[in-house]
Amino acid sequence: MISVSFGLKNYILVKISITSVSTLLLCFLFIGNQAYAQWPKDILAKDGTNITLYQPQPEAFSGDKLSARAAVSVTAPSKEPVFGAIWMDTRVATDRTKRLVSLVDAKVTNVKFPQAVDSANKKKFKSLLETEIMKWDLEISLDDLLATLELTDKE
Repeated sequence: MISVSFGLKNYILVKISITSVSTLLLCFLFIGNQAYAQWPKDILAKDGTNITLYQPQPEAFSGDKLSARAAVSVTAPSKEPVFGAIWMDTRVATDRTKRLVSLVDAKVTNVKFPQAVDSANKKKFKSLLETEIMKWDLEISLDDLLATLELTDKE
């Protein structure tokens, strides 16, 4: 009888453990998917123009410096979107325990669109992006970042 109740007790503990682990895994998957669901990001300019920034693709990561590029679209009121690209250099803080990289500051270094854009408008665009990006309080999985960079290096 003692061995049966001991076995039943272990069975119940194992069942509870499996259920707990399954619940935790589902939570992590949900949280992870939420992080990925953040993109694209929209910025509404004062004149009604909508700027959409698509998920940046890292190009280099060394120390606290991260360089990336991203697709961007600009849609003026009652117009078709115009697509382009930006390049940025950022400074990041890395929490190796939590495996997270947090954005500290961002500098848009280059902007390209299919048609010519004058330097004054490029400067305004860069400034607007830098200001808005810092409002997003972005965190990136260190493991995802390193895996993406490894794939980039192989290309």
